[in-house]
Amino acid sequence: MAVAGSKEQVAVANRPQPSPAPRKPFRDNTRLILFGILVLLGVLAALLTLAARSARLAPDFLTEFVLYALSATNLTILVALVFVLARNIVKLLVERRRGLPFARFRAKLVAVLLGMTIVPAVLVLLVGSEVIRNSVDRWFNAPMNDVLSSANAIAGDYYQEQQRLVSREALRMGKALASVNLAGPPASVRDIIADDVSQGRVSLAEVYRIDEGSNPPRLVPVIDVAASTWGGTLLARCRADGGLQVEPLPLPRSLIVEAWASEVAASTAEFLQAVARLRARSPSEHALLLGTLRAAAERASEALRSGQTPDLIAQLDQQRAGFVALGHAAGIPIVTPEAERLSRAAGPGSVVLPSGAGGGDIVLWLSDRSSPREFRDLAASLGHHLLPLTIHARGVYRCAPESTCDRGP
Repeated sequence: MAVAGSKEQVAVANRPQPSPAPRKPFRDNTRLILFGILVLLGVLAALLTLAARSARLAPDFLTEFVLYALSATNLTILVALVFVLARNIVKLLVERRRGLPFARFRAKLVAVLLGMTIVPAVLVLLVGSEVIRNSVDRWFNAPMNDVLSSANAIAGDYYQEQQRLVSREALRMGKALASVNLAGPPASVRDIIADDVSQGRVSLAEVYRIDEGSNPPRLVPVIDVAASTWGGTLLARCRADGGLQVEPLPLPRSLIVEAWASEVAASTAEFLQAVARLRARSPSEHALLLGTLRAAAERASEALRSGQTPDLIAQLDQQRAGFVALGHAAGIPIVTPEAERLSRAAGPGSVVLPSGAGGGDIVLWLSDRSSPREFRDLAASLGHHLLPLTIHARGVYRCAPESTCDRGP
């Protein structure tokens, strides 16, 4: 019984075990196919939703994320298509070499199907590209030409009108200055044209006289009078494109500004030409001097934002020192000796600056108090007189003698 039992156990142990069911290929797996279809439908719905919201999306997001994702997806699909197509073509060639049944028929069938797929796609690509190109040309080129032509015509009319207005103002000023000796003190010339500038009819008026003693005769600058184009107190910076970035900033309430005029004429054009010659002669020195002025101006703007009058005056004094150095290097009196004497007489907590490009025709007193009697006496002895001006929110205006001018907010 024991032996028979052992043989029976051996027979049971040697009985073949059933093999596991083979794994179904992907094309026969219904669940995987349905899951792939659902994934593709979800991707299509996401793309349609994204396309519908593309007008509200940022351009950077569209170009850096969406277009890159679509390009990567299209490239992946193309690579997969080329791989499958190459695999089938190689398989057909191998079957044809082995002489398998229906190999030639299958090759012809695949070639016909490829031709039916590729030829219409190429035709659609060529015809569609030409239609899109012609449509874009018709939609944009002609309207843009009309828009540019109209803009040029409007700009031309505007500049012609401005030229007529400026010519009319210049002719009127010339008649008013006909009886004035332009070789004499420039104050009489300033009094005639200052009203036109201060009232906003012109923003800049430059007066020249003909020096008949030179051979050939040449134009000699007499005086220029400018007004604030933007109005108010402004912080101006040059943008990278050459434009002007303007930021309105109120002056501190404790700051007092006085404008003092002299009989000395100054030409902005000549000063700019001298600085340009310095730049051509010594670019490194020019860059260093302007860098110092730029740093002082930045610190002054920060003090202006914070409303700290002492800090603002200290930084403006540093800027005055930079103007002195730039004038010495360029050989021009940006800060005249008279302005230097007035600056030394101002004392601590006050600063005297040249206005505009410098030259001493107008100097500014900036402090938390009005100029003292000693300063005014020195300014009068140097040929300076206090201008009845004040700074308002809309720019620089001239006050009537009988009126009281207070700085606005």
